[in-house]
Amino acid sequence: MKKLLALVLALVMTLSLAVVGSNAAFKDADKVSASYAEAVDVLAGMKVFQGYPDGSFQPEGSITRAEVAAIVYRLYTGDVADKQASLYATYNKFNDMGGAKWAAGYIGYCANAGLIKGYDAKTFGPSDKVTGYQALAMILRAVGYDKNDEFTGAQWQLRVASTAQQLGILKNVKGVDLNAAATRELVAELLFRTAAEVPMVKYTPALGYTNMNAIVYGTKNDTLGYKNFGLAEYKGYVVANEATGEDYTVVAADRKGTTSFNLAHKTDLDMIGHKVSGWYDATSAKTDKYSVKYNATVYNMKDLSTAETVLTGAELAGKMNAKTVYSDNYGLFTSASIDGTATKYIILDKGEAIISLVQDVAAVYAINNFATIPTMSLNYGGQNGVKLYKQSILTGTEGLAIGDYVVTTDIAKKGEIIHLGKLEKTVNGVYSFKDTYQNITLADGTKLAKSPLFDKAVGVVPQDASVLNIAVSGVYLLDEDGRYVGYQEVDNGYLYGTYAYYTVDNAATAQLSYYLTGVTIDGQVVTKKISAAQYNDPLIIKNNVANLSTMNQQIDANNKAHDYVVTETAATDIFKVANWTTGAADVQTVAGTVISKDSAVLGGTVNYFVDENTTFYFVTGTAAEPTVQTVTGKTALLGGGDNYVLDAKSVMSVSVLNYSVNEKANFHVDKVLVKAPYSANTAKDLYYVGSDASATAVAGTNPQVYGVYVHKNANPAVTAYVTNNSVKANTFYTHNAVTNAYGQTVETLTEVPYTTGLNGIKAYKDARTAAVGSYDLYIVDNTNSIKVSNDAVVVDLRAASYPGSTGTIGTGELKAISTYADLVKASAEYSFKVDAAGTSNNVTIVYIKSATILDPSAQVDVKFTVKDSAGNTVAAPTADQGYTVLGGVNNANGTQKAGIFEHVYFTVGKDVASVTVNGEPAKLTSTWINGVWTANVYDVTASENLNIVLTLKAPATAKVTISKLQFDAVNNKFVVDVKVDKDVACTKYVWNITDANGKVVDNYTVTYSGNWLASHGVYANEEIPYISSGVTGLLTVQLDIYNGTTLTATGSAAFSLHG
Repeated sequence: MKKLLALVLALVMTLSLAVVGSNAAFKDADKVSASYAEAVDVLAGMKVFQGYPDGSFQPEGSITRAEVAAIVYRLYTGDVADKQASLYATYNKFNDMGGAKWAAGYIGYCANAGLIKGYDAKTFGPSDKVTGYQALAMILRAVGYDKNDEFTGAQWQLRVASTAQQLGILKNVKGVDLNAAATRELVAELLFRTAAEVPMVKYTPALGYTNMNAIVYGTKNDTLGYKNFGLAEYKGYVVANEATGEDYTVVAADRKGTTSFNLAHKTDLDMIGHKVSGWYDATSAKTDKYSVKYNATVYNMKDLSTAETVLTGAELAGKMNAKTVYSDNYGLFTSASIDGTATKYIILDKGEAIISLVQDVAAVYAINNFATIPTMSLNYGGQNGVKLYKQSILTGTEGLAIGDYVVTTDIAKKGEIIHLGKLEKTVNGVYSFKDTYQNITLADGTKLAKSPLFDKAVGVVPQDASVLNIAVSGVYLLDEDGRYVGYQEVDNGYLYGTYAYYTVDNAATAQLSYYLTGVTIDGQVVTKKISAAQYNDPLIIKNNVANLSTMNQQIDANNKAHDYVVTETAATDIFKVANWTTGAADVQTVAGTVISKDSAVLGGTVNYFVDENTTFYFVTGTAAEPTVQTVTGKTALLGGGDNYVLDAKSVMSVSVLNYSVNEKANFHVDKVLVKAPYSANTAKDLYYVGSDASATAVAGTNPQVYGVYVHKNANPAVTAYVTNNSVKANTFYTHNAVTNAYGQTVETLTEVPYTTGLNGIKAYKDARTAAVGSYDLYIVDNTNSIKVSNDAVVVDLRAASYPGSTGTIGTGELKAISTYADLVKASAEYSFKVDAAGTSNNVTIVYIKSATILDPSAQVDVKFTVKDSAGNTVAAPTADQGYTVLGGVNNANGTQKAGIFEHVYFTVGKDVASVTVNGEPAKLTSTWINGVWTANVYDVTASENLNIVLTLKAPATAKVTISKLQFDAVNNKFVVDVKVDKDVACTKYVWNITDANGKVVDNYTVTYSGNWLASHGVYANEEIPYISSGVTGLLTVQLDIYNGTTLTATGSAAFSLHG
């Protein structure tokens, strides 16, 4: 079993109100006053007011006048990235900026905009602590106040306080001296409340400070926060999110899902049904590729609900009423009653809502990210066994690995979406006792209740009964509510050097204590107390190591799994491979223990891969006091040599790379435990015995050795002395050099196996298609493409050089394809079969088992497509819109073809804006074509079927002239005269009317199929919809004419209406 984290979790039945957002990320968020928490949270989410590099906010800390100026600048301009701030440093006329030059731009801008004032014309006091009144004056000026200099002179603080009080800015500020230095959290409250809730005003001597929209319409959309950040408040209930299969957090008016909208804000499964509020960017509404509308920017989310978990229907008594709404497994709250078969119930907001949960427990058995349809297998144990799922119906899979334990929840519609909640909370402790209710008490007083999932976890998670003995130390696996679902003894798993002994505690009474010393698969030397029975029976000791080293996995046609494990036999250091279910030794061990420089696999067993992430533990010393030397990675193990031979009794732990039905899984060898000392390898490079090699006895040697010409045609010839004459010509050998009794260096040669008759697999030496430029490489199948990291390690598992070849394949050149760049070049000539790859999203290790040479005589399709600027295919392009092929393309039965590796040359017409080849931008070049130097030509190598797309330039839009806005009293509507300067086709036209502030008054689309003609002259009295006769002020009227999605004509005009 994988190690469980030693994490102590207290049982919490009722959750307090929580913030799901920016403020929650501050490590001292709990120090923020409840009255100011919203302000800190939202301003942090807006990136206006941020914390310190150490992750703290320091709410009680002071804040300087310069720091507040920077925050006011961001609020007033929307420049939260401070891209423009430094440009205003030259406007700063204060001469006391020596210690605050970083703020010169902020202060320069704000002073020139009238938002801040100095003590006098030359003194600002940037490092002085800001007072509450000073901060209030700054933000009030930002929304339009102090235009009459009321915040200057005697008693200016009183006028600031009076204004703020009337505007409601101080509603959360109680018992605070605003003349004193302000805290950071107080400044956040003052700035947020003003920016979020106070309408911006304009000052006139006649009317004073006014905001006509706020007066007439009662809107808050004229706030500084809305103007620059779209700042608006939302409230509602979370009814769905990513955990239930949606792409967004869905917030609705009630728990039944009425009037919902989507927020691009991540929430977890435990937020379903919770009442929330917060602030978001109301101008960030977007539509995704599925035509689903969502709000892209959410500044914060506050959880307003409480939740209580109970296990039985009886515990619900008195906690529900006639108004209670119900949900099954996190669906909408539309059920008529609770589910009596539920595993547990969640009570929200003291009985307003109840969720019935029916859950199960499983272990992640296999993950296949490389199939056409990625899958995940879950082992439910018992009769349910292993079930295979498409990953597309699973949520909560991020970060899961093989061997992890999960709680499965069928969301709403059974089986359509299944959520996986990882079980990773644990507590370590010494067992004390268990009561009749199955509650466990540990020696330190910790009490653990039994989970309702305990019985479902039988056969899935460890439930080792030996833990439930007094004084036994164990690790307890907990569910999400802190109840135990399993347990096992701490430090199980002794493999090598196991040594049992006893001590005499009391000779008079013959009281003995028994101990076991051993080495774990992690290379740790440990000693634990055991019983007398375990001491006397090594076969009982073996039970502590079972299931540590999964050697093989196979998935059969029924998606059932077969696990095989290494277990200990009666002999201390001997191990056997056994079927986990039957215990029978029916699985072969790994064939061979040689790790070779030129092979990615262990001992020639093709599905066990060794690399730089494999760790080797070498155990020496006595059984009672073993010592361990650690070597990490294949390169370190080899120590510059060709191979390393492990002790035959070595054992390993592995993890699955991938698998296929009825095929052996491919494994990464994670750890190897070796009962032998580590001896650094000093072997040399590979030897290649040439075709005319000879092996003859060397006279005068005893024992007899042989001389071998390794490269007889080399100058000078290379001779090696070996222990026998059975070497083969045209063959590679690894070797170890030793010095015999006569002082001769003698090689022990080990043949590198190769395969003959590999038809069609050959590397060309002329590199006619060597890759140039910058390329991305992907492992692809019918539906997916996984990018290979540009620092990936590429391991070529194909055979080495073979006799008679003019080139080499695989490792034949004494090196594997080892880098991303090499693979890019090789992929120009080979179609590789990737057997396994490490990591799914950005592959870092690629294992290649076979490759097929791309046939130089093959023909590939060449397809040209012309599209307009809107992406529509042009059926009959003109000469200026088309292309001309200059070479490389032939026609076969009306289909354009090109020979593989051939160059396809073509030019395009003047109306073509861009050219792509198989989705990648094509580049112009100059080259020789049929003996003629040709400029401005596209040159494409036909290494695969070519899909060449020519995209046309967008047509020039016609000019629309709008004139003579007037009111038609007869028909009670406004009309204008319209004229176009050239003929345009039309499928619709759009009126857009904005006021002097750029606010949209109306936007109206008219469907019309026809033409607007220049020859028509003036189109008189065109109706402008929805502008009433009472509208006054400056209006801008714009008309856009479309043909499909293409804008064909546009124009606007401004008119002043006087009522």
